[in-house]
Amino acid sequence: MEKGWHNTLAGINTYVAELPDKEDTYLELRSFDSVIYTGVAVHWRGINSEYYRPRGMTPLYDHIKKSNEAMTKADEKFTTFLVVSDGEENASHYTSQADVKRIMQRCEEKKWPVVFVGASFEKIIEEGAKAGLHKYNTVAYNSMEAVNTQDMFRSLSKGTTAYNITGNASVLTYSDTQRTAFGAAR
Repeated sequence: MEKGWHNTLAGINTYVAELPDKEDTYLELRSFDSVIYTGVAVHWRGINSEYYRPRGMTPLYDHIKKSNEAMTKADEKFTTFLVVSDGEENASHYTSQADVKRIMQRCEEKKWPVVFVGASFEKIIEEGAKAGLHKYNTVAYNSMEAVNTQDMFRSLSKGTTAYNITGNASVLTYSDTQRTAFGAAR
């Protein structure tokens, strides 16, 4: 997974680098137990394994709750909720699946697109469904292949940009064909 993780971090950097309106784009990047970056995209200096490394457990639901609380507090007009994981929920302590479904419903009510992104994690569709997401709000990519990783994060950046222009959350959905192109779709 080491190569895949480096590719994923490079993909996150690509996502931010390709956002066009960096002065007006607020970012918050969180790991499962800390905030890695908070601020406008223009000040983003990138992320590498010095700042974050996988630890083997996935408190996905707790992370979703913490991230949603921060997004709600920031109260930005256009908010995109990207959840990137290489594994399924297995370590949350205070957030249930029902809690996450309610959070996803609130995001939908606010017209905030939510995308679950799986790093070589083909079960991301099932994990998204547990959270109440349609399969088109999930995408997996082959993180061992740098090209697939970069293409997928470029796609997310383009979708985020289109959403920020149009306010249409459906621009951040993925067809079966699109998901297959990233090398890990089911």
